[in-house]
Amino acid sequence: YNMIDRAYQVIERAPDISGAKVPQITAEARFFVALGYYHLQLVFGDHVAYVEGIQSPADRPPRAEEGQLYEIMEEQLELAIPDLPLASEYRATDYGRITKGAAQAMLGKVHMQQGEYTEAAALFEQVINSGEYELLEDFEDNFLNLNTINNEAILATNFVSFGTEGEEANDWSLRPNFFSMVESNGAYGDVQATNFILESF
Repeated sequence: YNMIDRAYQVIERAPDISGAKVPQITAEARFFVALGYYHLQLVFGDHVAYVEGIQSPADRPPRAEEGQLYEIMEEQLELAIPDLPLASEYRATDYGRITKGAAQAMLGKVHMQQGEYTEAAALFEQVINSGEYELLEDFEDNFLNLNTINNEAILATNFVSFGTEGEEANDWSLRPNFFSMVESNGAYGDVQATNFILESF
């Protein structure tokens, strides 16, 4: 909810700011609204409280109806995609910024969660055919903490305070334990169970 709130602060205040990158930054904020609701939806289901703008202390957010969060996600991502750069258009020091491919893939995941596989496949095909991403020769490299900057990563968060992550980076203290459990062998531990996992079990 904090991420969603801060993203709406950017979205609503952007029209009052001038600058060449305002549309791109606004689009990144729209992505974060969708990402926040995506994880709320997966973990807690349809009927969580939602907001669609900056809130005041007196506001009482309504409860989402079935499918309403997906509508918000789709709207925000569809608005974001045209204003986001391709991954190759970012400088190396901007690694971790939201790209067009990340937003397209996120929108594809939103469609998949609703069983809209044709729409999802069309978006994933755009990402695959963009020429921006490729599979690594060794899939195990995706699970090593020293190779997170690679052409297979569609969306990666840069947790380092001073630039892009390298072999000398010490990011463990910046990943809070509630987000990623401490692992002794340098592996990631993002283990929040979704309803799908619980129901499957």
